[in-house]
Amino acid sequence: MNNNKLSELEKFREVMINSCVTAGAELNKLFLSRSFSSATKSNNELVTGADIISENILIQSLSNYNFNIISEECGKIDHDSDYTFIIDPLCGTVNFAKNIGHSAISIALQYNSQIIVGVVYDFIRNDIYSAILNKGSFINEKKIYLSNSTNNITRALICIS
Repeated sequence: MNNNKLSELEKFREVMINSCVTAGAELNKLFLSRSFSSATKSNNELVTGADIISENILIQSLSNYNFNIISEECGKIDHDSDYTFIIDPLCGTVNFAKNIGHSAISIALQYNSQIIVGVVYDFIRNDIYSAILNKGSFINEKKIYLSNSTNNITRALICIS
């Protein structure tokens, strides 16, 4: 990947981080105040007013690019682009609604069928996880690495919900 393409991906990552931080500030206020509505979607999944507020902030802040958007609540916004933002405006809605402090905002940028940039913002702990294709993964701008224990799956720690 040439340096121009890499700097473009770094720019996208920064925009995605800024979008997450803006939406995360609102989610954090709602989480602390407990002032949001909730309902059950047709597929029996919980949705809160916080999901919608976060999604609106994210879509608005990413709309300057005229890329496609796929988001959990509104579905697909098609701009006939090769780029697509994939958004989960509140990953961990049930935790959020039940006052359990394990929720995040997730955004990926896909070019054609390949994810090229990803950001996950834990707005409660103020931790930003990000990755750029062929550049690595980061937590709060510090590069992170796989541990050696992953060479043997029996020594690996795997967390799922």
